Amino acid sequence: MILPSLSYAKIAKVIFLKGTVFKVSPSDKSSQIKRGDLVDQGFKVKTQPKSVAKLRFTDGSSMVVGPSSELVIEKFPQKEAAVLSVIKGSIRAKAQKLPGEGDKEYHKRKMKMLIKTKNASMGVRGTDFHVLYNPE
Repeated sequence: MILPSLSYAKIAKVIFLKGTVFKVSPSDKSSQIKRGDLVDQGFKVKTQPKSVAKLRFTDGSSMVVGPSSELVIEKFPQKEAAVLSVIKGSIRAKAQKLPGEGDKEYHKRKMKMLIKTKNASMGVRGTDFHVLYNPE
């Protein structure tokens, strides 16, 4: 019998932190994070009021999770679109374009993100954007 792996892919690093921020595992285990910590694929980042966290992803993209927000990093594969869910609050992100914009292969290699909320989804390619979602 093969047991499932309990390790997760480390895909983001906390590069700035203000206030109180938690990461919550898929099994709902919560721990407070600090600057320099790594966040795994499948985890939720949850900020308290007056708190923010800036994450740098393995592809060079960055994201600020605003106060009183919840973001789930559903998947962040190397060669496919990343999938992130905004449960509530706001994020500001800068998706990183991969090198080779002039190449014929550019569109195959360009970084893609899919941002989801309960009511909408948005596809993003190499740009700076802001999402604000209020579930109420």
